[in-house]
Amino acid sequence: MAGGNLFDAFSKQTKKENVMSKKRPIVGVALGTSAIIGKKGVVKHEIINSLAWQVQRLHLAGVDVFINIFNPWEYYQGNIANTNLRCILGKNKVSELFADAFKKKRMVTCVLDSTSSAGQLIKEVVDFSIVPIIAGQLEKDGFESGGIEHWTLEDAYFAFLCKTANAQMGVFAGNYYSCKHRDQLYSTLFEHCPYDMRFHHEPHFLIRAISKKIGIDPETLQISNPMRVTGLPYMFY
Repeated sequence: MAGGNLFDAFSKQTKKENVMSKKRPIVGVALGTSAIIGKKGVVKHEIINSLAWQVQRLHLAGVDVFINIFNPWEYYQGNIANTNLRCILGKNKVSELFADAFKKKRMVTCVLDSTSSAGQLIKEVVDFSIVPIIAGQLEKDGFESGGIEHWTLEDAYFAFLCKTANAQMGVFAGNYYSCKHRDQLYSTLFEHCPYDMRFHHEPHFLIRAISKKIGIDPETLQISNPMRVTGLPYMFY
């Protein structure tokens, strides 16, 4: 399907709604902690910069992207025992890291709290060419988790975001273990749209996921040398 129209893989109803409303397709990407935070709390700036580049290319190709950050409190490295405070400080760090990376690509980000209304806000924010980033302390109340256990609550929330934002696809990026143990779970959570699992160290993981599922040709996004974007071969991550 590569090289075909981006909308070829959408349902007829979705295509009809997009044509009538002239709405751009939305794709959600969830980042596990391992995708951004390395050993001893070192931030993987290469991954963030690569993601910013991919989102920019997709935006130019007519696809909007929102980002869901798992465990934002892990972005704050300190000895504060208060989870609420760690989450607030972590969310501020997320905002700073992503704002800097996307600013270099002349794109604006907006950090939203993890609430039941975030999906609707995503649809409104992307209309202004802003990249919404959802990060915050996640409460179990406020959205339908479908009886999902607590340790997968963030995964259920990501699926909820994709559904309420009318996303055409959801992509999870993380290390091998985090992707492997989620695959079966996501087959249950994502009944409303396609999903894909990608290793965060894979060059252009987001674009390749979209290419695989909904048929956008990577060549149209001017991808020629993956190492030019990621900086280092994937085995170094």
